[in-house]
Amino acid sequence: MPPEVPAVEKSVKSRKPLLSWKFWLGLFLSGLMLYLALHKVNVREFSDALQQVNYLFFIPIVFLTIFSLWLRALRWGVLIRPLKKIGIGSLFSATMIGFMCNNLLPARLGELARAYALGRKEKIKASSAFATVVLARTFDGLIILLTFGFVVLLAPMSFPSWLNSGAYVALAVYLLVTAFMLFVRHQNRQTRIIMHRLFSPLPEKARVKAVGLMDSFTDGLEILHSLSGLLLASAISAAVWMPVALSYYLLLQAFSIQLPLYAPLILVIIISLGLMIPSAPGYLGTLHYASILGLTLFAVPKSTAFSFALLLHASQFIPVTALGLVYLFKEGLSFSSLRASSRVLP
Repeated sequence: MPPEVPAVEKSVKSRKPLLSWKFWLGLFLSGLMLYLALHKVNVREFSDALQQVNYLFFIPIVFLTIFSLWLRALRWGVLIRPLKKIGIGSLFSATMIGFMCNNLLPARLGELARAYALGRKEKIKASSAFATVVLARTFDGLIILLTFGFVVLLAPMSFPSWLNSGAYVALAVYLLVTAFMLFVRHQNRQTRIIMHRLFSPLPEKARVKAVGLMDSFTDGLEILHSLSGLLLASAISAAVWMPVALSYYLLLQAFSIQLPLYAPLILVIIISLGLMIPSAPGYLGTLHYASILGLTLFAVPKSTAFSFALLLHASQFIPVTALGLVYLFKEGLSFSSLRASSRVLP
């Protein structure tokens, strides 16, 4: 187990962590989005839509969902390889645990939990593993935005201003994160100087720990020195979203909703941007409202769009949570130890 974890676990056992402002913000935004999703939904139309669904489509949809997560684990292995070559079994296990935690725990703790789970099993520092998680999420964001640019050029339709604005905001966020990681990796000495200045008011022990965490985080960005590694990670990142788009297409077919072939890509873009918004566990509300916004661009009735969103959420939440729980107990972990990961890293 990495040396930075045990003390954290002891602190968690000694006192119950308080709910943070992130939890309350996510709960508020989820409630707001859920209200907007449910507003003016016709119960009879909603019920009729659910009754007409061909539920056999859920078999390949679940498979595609899990396959997409397996591809994420494969990409994670590429990003973390400069630190240690790790087998796909450990990577997939930690990935499923992380996404399960995002479904059940507040404040997106799954991102920290999967870094903790992998670090604990493979004896690498959790903060180094977390750096690769941040890098993976950045790849996801940039691929989604590139896809949006591709769709804008080729799709014979105009896009609403809120979607364009959301894409610009997301682009700014991901470019800032990318610039930060490049600076930290390539300007290590300057980073340490800045860290010492920022944490100079803290006691020496806390300051040393903070700088140590940043050093470990920087180690996790070693892949940025490998062009071949970055190209491979980029290719896998593009592949990650193909089964997602195909699962959306199949769900549309389950509802007998006939839309252009590029419609699933637009749904992927809008839903992905929507999931950037803080929310309650399981992306409650944000996924539903984003799905409705995407489908209403194609004149799908809101009641049908909400039923689509509900089943999309179920197709992702249930299998991912169930498999994540299996791996949680298989690895001998507990929710208390996973919550400890929120104290290991900022």
